[in-house]
Amino acid sequence: MVTLKSMRKERVIAAMEKRLSKYQLLILLRLTVMLKDQQGSIGTQLDQLESKVSRLSAENALRISRLKSDLIGDIKRLVDQKKVSGSATGVSVVSTTYDPGSGLTNLRSAIDTLASGVVSATREDTILNNLFFESVYLREESGCRTRNL
Repeated sequence: MVTLKSMRKERVIAAMEKRLSKYQLLILLRLTVMLKDQQGSIGTQLDQLESKVSRLSAENALRISRLKSDLIGDIKRLVDQKKVSGSATGVSVVSTTYDPGSGLTNLRSAIDTLASGVVSATREDTILNNLFFESVYLREESGCRTRNL
């Protein structure tokens, strides 16, 4: 009699263990799918941030090249103005068409704008570096494989 009861209990316990292992697999599968969805959105956001940083970097490079050409132009105008004012005749000629002060003011505002852009780009690079981790794409790929199973 005791043997029959223990055999029944063993069967019940085995059935419960089997059901628990099935539930465990289902829970793990659902958690994997949930994590994959979260990782996918994080990966998408990282890609968007990366493209934005690249775009801002290109814009800053364009600003720098414009600033360089403006600076070279201003310097050439100043040199030409000095040459004209210090000519061999000794007569001082002042050009009324070019005001070097306005060029320098524009240059200063352009440099300030550029500096603020560099600071924001540096902050965005720091954020990207803090968010990125090597396995973000590996987790996304493994989640796709799990769904296909």
